[in-house]
This record gives sequence, C-alpha cells and structure tokens, in this order.
Amino acid sequence: MAVAWVGDNGQGAFSAWVDYDGPGPFSYRRGPSDVPPADALFWARAQAARVILRVGDVHYSAGEEQAGGKPVWTHEVAAPAWAADNTGSIVGWRVDARVCWFRLDREAVAIGLTKAIQGDPRAAGAAMRLRVPEFSVRFTVRARSELDANKVASDILQTAWAALDAHARSWRGLRRILDVRHAGLNAAPAFRASGTYDPAPEWLRTLARGLFRRQSRRLRLILA
Repeated sequence: MAVAWVGDNGQGAFSAWVDYDGPGPFSYRRGPSDVPPADALFWARAQAARVILRVGDVHYSAGEEQAGGKPVWTHEVAAPAWAADNTGSIVGWRVDARVCWFRLDREAVAIGLTKAIQGDPRAAGAAMRLRVPEFSVRFTVRARSELDANKVASDILQTAWAALDAHARSWRGLRRILDVRHAGLNAAPAFRASGTYDPAPEWLRTLARGLFRRQSRRLRLILA
C-alpha cells in the first residue's frame, strides 16, 4: 500500500515523498522540498490515502486512512496556488535512472528496461549506459514543472520495470538514483531518490567482512 510522508526540516519548512511499496527500485518518488507545511501535506494527500506527518519527533496520521494508531492531524489544509496553475509552458526534462546491479545479467536487464521505456509514448530518446556495478537509462519527458516531470518519469519507470521478466525483477539492485533535470540546463540534479534493497551477494559480503577485519587489526596495532 502506498504511503506518503511529510517531514519538517527543523526550520519551519517541510518536504514530502511517497513510497508506493512496489517491486523494483523505482517505487519511491520525491515531492516538493522546503515548502510550507500546507503545500507539502496537500501534495502528499493527493498521492496516497495513508499519510504520515512528522513534526519534530511526533508522527501524525494525516491522510484519509488511519496510519498505525498515530494521533490524527486535524488542521485544515487549503490548496496552494500552484495546484491550480496550468499556465506554465510544457518543456522537456531529462531523466537519468541508475540502478546498482551486482548480477552478471546486468546488460540483459538494462536492455529489457530500455526497450520497455522505448515502447512508452511518454518517453523520448531512451538509451542505456553500462558502468560497473550500475547501469543507467536516460530519456526525456515533457511536463510543465519539476513535480509533474517526476510523476511522469516515475510512472514510466514503474511500468517498464513491471514489464520485465519476473526472474529479473525478483533480484533488485542495491540502490537506485533517479535524477530529473530540465532539458538544456547544466544544473545540479533536481530530483534524487535513493534507498537500500536486497542484500549484496554472499561473495560481496564476505569481501566486506574481510576488509573490515584487516582494518580492525591494523587499528589495534596502531593503538598498541
């Protein structure tokens, strides 16, 4: 079940995001950042029936459905001005979707995801790139705003991932990053999402444990 989250940054501004709780690495979408609480909450309620609002260290249930016995947020939320603004120009937004993938079928999965995106009329110029241990798929969407571009890109990626072979989808990457940038601008990433998924393969965990032991022994020798 999708859950939308709203949290404060300690300085009076709030940020929102939604977790669709779906398979694959693209089930998380970021919403508005550093905005008034009413704006973040309005966006979150439009994404999911269950909304969790964090104010300081207290969590509230702020959606249509009750969230885990938390106290209910009862304050009214008015629609922000941008919610009804459809006057902006529709422009192109570049999307760079990257997935860390530690299996040997990295290229096959990347090809499958790219082909699925190429078949979506909302995406243009889809192309993939391999860079061990990750692969990326880049494409362009058209939207009026960053939030709209995020939504379109997220829908395209979730649909494309669902179209992949079930065997491939059963093995998720360790981490994914989704950047959405305004076409034609060489600016910092406008949207970035990251999360941890299935554990690393056993060989990678063994390697990490060995490196940690060697570093620990070296530290003990230095301290001695």
